[in-house]
Order: sequence, then structure tokens, then C-alpha cells
Amino acid sequence: MWEGRPESQEVIMKILIRAAVAASSLALVVVAAPANAMPATYAQSVGSLECDGHVTDDGDGGTMYVRVAGREVRPSDKHFRTYKIVTRLLAQEKTYDGTWKTVEVTRAVDGRLGRARNVGDYNVAKFTWAGNTNPELAVEVAGHDDLFRAKVVTKLIDDEGVKIKQLSSIAGQCRL
Repeated sequence: MWEGRPESQEVIMKILIRAAVAASSLALVVVAAPANAMPATYAQSVGSLECDGHVTDDGDGGTMYVRVAGREVRPSDKHFRTYKIVTRLLAQEKTYDGTWKTVEVTRAVDGRLGRARNVGDYNVAKFTWAGNTNPELAVEVAGHDDLFRAKVVTKLIDDEGVKIKQLSSIAGQCRL
């Protein structure tokens, strides 16, 4: 099975045994951990897509609108990690081969966590953008009866500038 010198096989076996012992030890720690050791969860939701410029058989582009909301849920005895929220609305056009291609992107909309609300063992903080927990984003597109969809991408960044998570949501489609 293994080729090479016998002592290299012995080293590989020792490494595999140590890895197995470490994995089983970690599994015991996870099982014995208290229920409030749940890590943070992040969620984003988008409203219905709304479109201006959808003239039948004579479309030449338009504007797509969507509302966005999000939150971080974390055990009440833990710090929140999200320091900065960066959200963009992408307009994607359906290509002839059936794939979606990004054709327009809004400027970054910066946000942060709002106030935390305690719900039992957990704290919930909504995302806010300029104090708004459900802002409407808009993007203009040029097209000629093309099929578009909106994609909302939100990056969560900690206080050291490291990306914690990226959330993506698709919001409907319309012909512009």
C-alpha cells in the first residue's frame, strides 16, 4: 500500500493515530459543552423585487428595487463580532446559455449592528444602514427586453477588518 522506506510508513501511522485521538477528544468536548455554547448565526432576508421600465415588447432597461434586512443572533454571554456591514445590490442578466451574469453593481452601502435585544439565552441585533433596519436598494440596468434578477450581497466584517461571513440572497426577476 505505501511505498518507500519502512520508517516513513511508521511515521505516517503515528500521525494518523494522533489525528484520530485528537478528533475523538474534540468530539467529547463538543458533546460535553453547554447548550449556550452555540456559535453566532447570521441571517439576511430580501423583500419582493419591484421594477420600473417593464414595457411589454419595448423594454429598454429600467430600475430594480429591493428591501433588505438582516440580523446576528449570539448567546447572551458572548460578544457580538460584527463591526461593519457592507451591502451591494447586483443586477444579473440571464445569458443565452441560461447562466446569470452580473451587469450592474451598486456602490457599497455601509451599516452596523443595531441595538441588541435579549431573548432568553440569546441576544439578537438587527443590521442597520444609516439607522434603517429595512432599507430599499435600487440599481439601474440597460437592456432590450432582457431578463434580470436582483442579488443582494452583504459582507460582515469584524473590528480587525476580517470578513466573518458573506450573505447572498436572490430577489425575483423581471424583464426590462
